[in-house]
Amino acid sequence: SLNDEARQQQLVAAATQEKLKVEADALVREVDQLKPVAPIDGMLFLADPEIQTGQWLAEKSLLANVVDPTAWQVTVYLDEKQLQRVAVGDRGRFYSDAPGRAVLDLRVENIDRNAVEALTDGMLASVAGGTIPVRQGPDNSLIPDKSIFRVQLAITEPYSSDQPQFLRGQVVIHGAASAYLSEYATSVMALFYREAGF
Repeated sequence: SLNDEARQQQLVAAATQEKLKVEADALVREVDQLKPVAPIDGMLFLADPEIQTGQWLAEKSLLANVVDPTAWQVTVYLDEKQLQRVAVGDRGRFYSDAPGRAVLDLRVENIDRNAVEALTDGMLASVAGGTIPVRQGPDNSLIPDKSIFRVQLAITEPYSSDQPQFLRGQVVIHGAASAYLSEYATSVMALFYREAGF
C-alpha cells in the first residue's frame, strides 16, 4: 500500500540521515585533530628539520615540540637490568658534555614501563654520535638494538639559561644497589623544556 511504502521510505531516509550525521561528526573530529594547538605557550621546534612541504608522513608522527623555556627536564634511557635499580623519587646528577655548564641535581619523576619502540631523541642514537645502538627502520625511524626504557628526571633547584636547548651528557642516578648506571645512562639528553608534541 501507499502508506506502507511511504513509511518504508521514511525509515530509509531516517537511517541514511543518521549514517550521514555519524560520518559528518567523524570528519569534524578528524579536522579538529589536524589543527595544531599547543597546550602551553612557548617556542616551536620541528622534530625533523629535514621535513619538506608535501612530504607524506606516517599517521600520528611527531611533527614538532613546543618548548617552555622555564621548565627543564632530563631524559635518560636505561636497559632492563638498570631499570630494576631505579625508582621514582631517586636522586641523581647531570654532567653536561658541553664545557662550562653547571652540574644539575635531579630527581626521578617518571619511569616508562614499556620499552621504547623508536628512539625520538635522535642525538642519543649511535648514528648521531650517541651511545644508544640503533638501526634504521623502514620509515627512517631509529629502532633501538635492544630494549630500553625512558626515564624522566626533573631538576630540583631553580636553573636559568639564556635560551632553551638540548644538551647531551652523563647522568648518575643514586638508585638501589648501584650508585652509577653505565651504558645508556652515560648518554642522556637534557631536555630543557616542557614538551608537547603534535
